Amino acid sequence: MFWSIIRVIVIPIVAAVVSHNAEKIYTCGALVLCVVTLHNLLGYACGFVFGKLLRLPSPKPRSLFNISDI
Repeated sequence: MFWSIIRVIVIPIVAAVVSHNAEKIYTCGALVLCVVTLHNLLGYACGFVFGKLLRLPSPKPRSLFNISDI
């Protein structure tokens, strides 16, 4: 039931918006990708640094940053 509602209502709306703005999406896509990547990396780094500053046990800052020990 839920997926049929999505197919009938949401997907055509998204397709219409994307088709009318395809040129704008194409020209600013790289900028958006860079901004999103920078935002995510900054969030991971802040989580890792704050975890280390709060002297959380070893797995906690790594789970905040999701990498092995540096």
